[in-house]
Amino acid sequence: MSDELVYVVDENDLIIRKEEKLLCHKEGLLHRISAVLIFNSQKELYLQKRANEKIGEGLIDYSASGHVSLNESYENSAYRELKEELGIETELKLLYDRLIEKFDYPNLFKINHIVKIYTGIYEGEFDIQKDELESIDLYSLNKIKNILEKNPESMTEALKLSLRKILK
Repeated sequence: MSDELVYVVDENDLIIRKEEKLLCHKEGLLHRISAVLIFNSQKELYLQKRANEKIGEGLIDYSASGHVSLNESYENSAYRELKEELGIETELKLLYDRLIEKFDYPNLFKINHIVKIYTGIYEGEFDIQKDELESIDLYSLNKIKNILEKNPESMTEALKLSLRKILK
């Protein structure tokens, strides 16, 4: 079985070529990700805890996120990931356009993502995808700031980069 194909892009998000996702991670090639932050009506944020079999296992991450497939828009990818990972549908709005996430998992991967971050509001139950995430939990803005300050190692590098940019 071959790995998923994604677009390798430049810093302006222009397509350079198609490549396997795994090779992009091994070589640090820039490619597309959509990420979603879901809030409740009290402006608390739902964040997932990554499943044990995933990179970043046990760490706090976006509500939902994933690679943008070939011939798919960031927005469609965000809706797809929301449905796949959390089992929900809600209206999404673009929060942040073209954030660059660049970091290494030593001796494993060189992450180089161009990300569009979407937000939505949702009240209700989740039907989580157990092979992707262990749980989905609610966090107040103060709790998130506290984690970023005192326990940042409990979050994925991607989420930390994004939250620090967004919370400026």
